[in-house]
This record gives sequence, structure tokens and C-alpha cells, in this order.
Amino acid sequence: MEKSTSTILFVSFFLLTGSTIGGSMLVSKLAGESAGHASIFFSGIGAMLIFLVQFSLYRKIRGRLLLLILFAGAVFLTLAWLLLCLFMPILWMNTMPIYAKAIAVTILLLLCAVNFKKGENDFFVKWNAAPDPFRIGNFDPVKKTIAWEKILLSLRQEPNLYIPGLPSRFSTAGGVLLAIFMLIGLNFRSAFPVFSAFAWGIPSAVATSFIFQLIGQKMGEARKVKEIQSELKIELQSAGR
Repeated sequence: MEKSTSTILFVSFFLLTGSTIGGSMLVSKLAGESAGHASIFFSGIGAMLIFLVQFSLYRKIRGRLLLLILFAGAVFLTLAWLLLCLFMPILWMNTMPIYAKAIAVTILLLLCAVNFKKGENDFFVKWNAAPDPFRIGNFDPVKKTIAWEKILLSLRQEPNLYIPGLPSRFSTAGGVLLAIFMLIGLNFRSAFPVFSAFAWGIPSAVATSFIFQLIGQKMGEARKVKEIQSELKIELQSAGR
């Protein structure tokens, strides 16, 4: 378990670094070199903070289930950061009006908040519908261990792109359309800056919000583990350690 988390931490560092540099290069191409230099400074701070959270959790895990779940949630932040690096160039482009950028950011924040809550709620719905999670997880009261991954597999969680008002059956088609609009927005950034801001920014926001749905699920797991530990007055360990 420790070896796998150290590998994940290394991959996360690589992705955070690569996405930060790549995003800043994209900013330089779309908004000029000075914007690119400023972008890599501020983006670097953001990436560093995410990695510090991950590293601090990694050092304290020692098989503790709650920290393993929180670490997994923090690792999902790396994927969210990668997608945010695709979104952030629109904030540096002088050709795009302030109101267009403000609307794009507002949509991003709302989608992330809604999807986070959806992921958390979906976990509890699945948990409450499960027949006997403790039996599925082979809970050992002596060793205080539980096979949490077995429980997650039994819950059959099915995250998907969620846009309020859009039926879930259209999520796949919606994802394809958003990708197409994203490419169109990139190509029309000079001729139609306002259209480009929305065509580029909204698909990036939707993709980022999907990652926050996964983070919400992990936070739901963390809440449940804290409830169990408080009820049993023990600290659960991962049976996979």
C-alpha cells in the first residue's frame, strides 16, 4: 500500500508540473509572453499547494483508512488542476471582455459545487441501499481492519457528467458536443472573442466539475468512515496494507 501511494504521489507531481508548464505555454500563445510569465508564477503556487496537501497526507497515512481516502481525494485535485490549466488561459486574454470571463468563472464554480454535492449525496444513497457493508468489507474488530475497496466495488457507483437541467442519458452526447465546442472556441478566439470565451471555458468547466463529483464521493466516504470510527471508538485500518 505504501509503495502504491508513493508511486501515485510521484505521478501526481509529474502531472501538476506538466500541466502548469503546459498551461502557461498556452497562455503565452494566446495572450502573450508577459501573461505567460505571470501565469506560471501564480499557477506554480497553486500546484505547489496541492502537492503539499498530498505530501502531508501521504506522510501520515500508515494504513489509516480515513487518511487513505483523503489522500485519494487530494489526488483527484491533480486531475482537476490539469483541466483548470486548460480553462485559465481565457482569464489572461485581453481580447475577451471582463463580463465574459466573470460569467465563465461563475459557471465553473457553480458546476463544481453542484457536482461535489452530487458525488457526496450519491455515495450515501448507495451506502444506505447496501445490505451489509461491514460483512462485504470483512471487518475485523480485533485488527480494526476493513477491506474498503470491496465495499466500493459492491456499491457500484456510476459518476457521469452532470449539468443541471440536462438528463443523465444525454451525458455522453453532451460530452462530445462540449469537446467540439471547445475546439471551435480555440480557433475563433481572435474573430469572436466573446463566443470563444464561452465555447472554450464552459466545456473546461464541465470537465473540471466532473472531477469534483469524484472528490465529493471521496468526501462522502471520509464522512462515513468518521461516523463509523466515532460510533465504534476505533481508528479503522485498511485491510490492503
